[in-house]
Amino acid sequence: MEDVLVQFYRNQYRCSLGYLRDLHAWHGQYEKLEVNHTYIQWLFPNYFQSQFNVKAPMLSKAGARAFRNDMEISGNYIQSYQLFLDFLGLRLVDPQTGEVGRAPDGRNRLYEALVLRHHNHLRIRRILASLAVTGFERYMMPLVSHLQWEILGINSCALPGKVQRPHSLRRRVATYFRAMIAGHGKPMLRALRSMPSALETWEKYVDGDPHNYSKNTHASEEDRVESVFFGCTQQDAGAFLQGEPPPESERRDKQLRAAETCGSCCTAFLALR
Repeated sequence: MEDVLVQFYRNQYRCSLGYLRDLHAWHGQYEKLEVNHTYIQWLFPNYFQSQFNVKAPMLSKAGARAFRNDMEISGNYIQSYQLFLDFLGLRLVDPQTGEVGRAPDGRNRLYEALVLRHHNHLRIRRILASLAVTGFERYMMPLVSHLQWEILGINSCALPGKVQRPHSLRRRVATYFRAMIAGHGKPMLRALRSMPSALETWEKYVDGDPHNYSKNTHASEEDRVESVFFGCTQQDAGAFLQGEPPPESERRDKQLRAAETCGSCCTAFLALR
């Protein structure tokens, strides 16, 4: 039987909150996204059992493989990611690189979601663990890097396998003003400096330590294979994110329509006999 999460991400299965398209319609409904504690497990499945919703399904290895290899699912997954980034006051600047920036009116959202509502710190952990196994590992570093800037005013996250070096005061000031010029404004999460555990926990997902990565994601080498989304042309990827169906989805729809037409013709023919 096909993984229920795979069916859900193809809009073929209805969870208690509706189909995937129904949850995507919550975009911008911040109070609903804040108080509901069920949708996050459906939008960002991973290999961990939810501590808050024991009925939420866990992603299977086969299911994760389907997420990585299905263009329709990958596009829907990016839409889920964009929905939650918007809830945090952020935006996906580049779907190819995973670059994250602050949304135009995201200052207050950032503060409310991550300074006033600490349970969203755990949601970010779930999302990082999900990105790791669904083919979007490359999105992890940009997310943590931007959150680090919003808290500390610097970016010191190193790429996996590279040594982190302390930043000089001159470099930290340069990083700060580059962000200011780019329109980020001042860091909005400075209040979290007194809660280092939040940032330290997120950094362990991307610090290049294999033990930390395995412990926090349960990802195997197979799980680190990238999504088919990154193998398609930039034009096709852009078209799909704007709502156009991927080729395999189109073919599947045509086959279903053909089967329905054939079935109707056969029924009519038998009725005439």
